[in-house]
Amino acid sequence: MNKARKVRLYPNEKQKKFFNNCFQFSIRAWNTCHDYHRKYEYQISPTCFIFNKEDKYRFSKTFSNYGKAITTNKNSYDKKLDSKIKNYVVKAYNQAWKKFFDGMKDGSIQKAKSKKLAKMYENNAAPHNIAFIKENFGKPRFHSFWRSKLSYTSDSKHITKDEFILPKIGKIKYRGKLLDEDVANFTVSLVNGKYYCSIIYKNVSIKQKIHTNKVLGMDWGEKTFWSLDNGIKLNPTINIKLENKINTLQQDLSRKIGYKNGEAKSHSYLKLKSKIDKLKEYRSNVLDEWEHQKTHKLVNDYDYIFIEDISYKNLHQISDKGVSKLKKLYYRAGMFTEKLSYKLGWYKEKLHKVNPKNTSKICSECGYIKESKISLNIRQWKCPQCGVLHDRDTNAAKNIAIRGLLELGLELGTNFIRGTDMQCP
Repeated sequence: MNKARKVRLYPNEKQKKFFNNCFQFSIRAWNTCHDYHRKYEYQISPTCFIFNKEDKYRFSKTFSNYGKAITTNKNSYDKKLDSKIKNYVVKAYNQAWKKFFDGMKDGSIQKAKSKKLAKMYENNAAPHNIAFIKENFGKPRFHSFWRSKLSYTSDSKHITKDEFILPKIGKIKYRGKLLDEDVANFTVSLVNGKYYCSIIYKNVSIKQKIHTNKVLGMDWGEKTFWSLDNGIKLNPTINIKLENKINTLQQDLSRKIGYKNGEAKSHSYLKLKSKIDKLKEYRSNVLDEWEHQKTHKLVNDYDYIFIEDISYKNLHQISDKGVSKLKKLYYRAGMFTEKLSYKLGWYKEKLHKVNPKNTSKICSECGYIKESKISLNIRQWKCPQCGVLHDRDTNAAKNIAIRGLLELGLELGTNFIRGTDMQCP
């Protein structure tokens, strides 16, 4: 089992200079790979990552040629940097092409391309922009030294629970908790003037979980973020003061020199932009903390968790849903379910998805199906058959749990999982 830890770094001036040079070398190495690839793009060779004119989905890859190209293009100062950066850049570049070909096979890239082109046609974009997207959408491209994410990846055997030692740089001050496990790799990044290090640990031992023999159904909604089948509502707190402050600063930023495309960025623009980015980072960190707390409690309290099999991103884009911009920012259903899924995976469990059809219209007590459509304004409805008054979202969550158990061939209210005194192996 792999696990990650992210810590804040406090480098001195010499270490900052080393990090910045590593960032630049990582970008140059990527551009070297791409330049080397373009030279052999339409040639058939077993030693290059290439296109094949007859079959676009057929390709081969080796890491050696790109690594040699990066090594030959090194200057005297690059040789003093971490030499393992080259290996991870080459792997990332080949992985980018693999994702592109996989996306061509399943059609996801073609769908994204058609949506992008449709928006550009609506906005009367320049013909050369449309032609560029038709030809190069989804393909790896050159990385800009100004717009790329500043980071580099390497590995080290000297990161322990008590000491933080990086290659070619030695000890460095940090803040955070480290694990006493084997390090697979680490990534140093620069975000809003702050240095961070994300460490991936391999073969991490997970503490055993005492199973509770409980089932949970969860319903996502526009009014309520998550509704549980026990009547509990999960809603992140929307910080109105913070959002008003960000909006005010955004208005001030639009009047600065450098806001328009093609303008040189003024000092006041860059200073204000950095302030806005720090506020947005704070908002994201608060939401991450809230999501981690809630998902951790749900995973510990329940064995089987069921949700609807829907695309939350597509629902947010539907205009008649009436979801506010703030709720789109704070109701991050995709990130919430992702955290829930991988935490369940720690204990060899799974986040189950069920068909969402008519979950709000079916009575969870007697099974009566309401024929008329229930608008979003109606938050409660009474079953005409059994007379039970239902909360719209809680009733849907109960139906999701029932439907999920039926799909697994289990029955609600029985000891169907395992004994409460048994532990996860």
